[in-house]
Amino acid sequence: TVVVGFGGSVSGSVGYGQTNGSKNWIEEQTRITAKDKVDIRTENHTQLDGALIASDSGNLKLDTNTLGYSDIAGKDKEHGYYLNVGGSYGTGSSTTQDPSQVGKGGNQKNGWSVEGWNYNKDREQIVRGTVGAGDVVVRSDTGGKDSTAGLNRDVDKAYEITRDDEHRTDVYVTK
Repeated sequence: TVVVGFGGSVSGSVGYGQTNGSKNWIEEQTRITAKDKVDIRTENHTQLDGALIASDSGNLKLDTNTLGYSDIAGKDKEHGYYLNVGGSYGTGSSTTQDPSQVGKGGNQKNGWSVEGWNYNKDREQIVRGTVGAGDVVVRSDTGGKDSTAGLNRDVDKAYEITRDDEHRTDVYVTK
């Protein structure tokens, strides 16, 4: 805005903003755990999609007819941008501050303001179908078939964050 008159006046303000992202993230893994003993028998199928069955003592028995499992890959990405350019106006005997600049710099000043902000988050995880230490009996596994091949048995790797990057940039200039 430019106003020309007795004493003159100039004002300005620019804004920008943008935030986008996507999130496919598991905060809490589904789990059946015990301090002492876990003893589970299912007549049909047991499916562990990113879930954990474990006993802290290693005293675990999972007895099921068939067993299926899968790992879940999660992602959490976010981008944010912001920009603000300021300004003020007034000359002569009175000065009025641009309302968008109140609280930035000194009040009632012919001031200027530059803001900034940049934010990036990039996280990745793997949540594994896991059965901790102990016995796993799959009754349908006959003739050398092993339904547990590839099943994660390490509870420390049941929920793993494989990438955790976060960057932030802030710039503030006032007069």
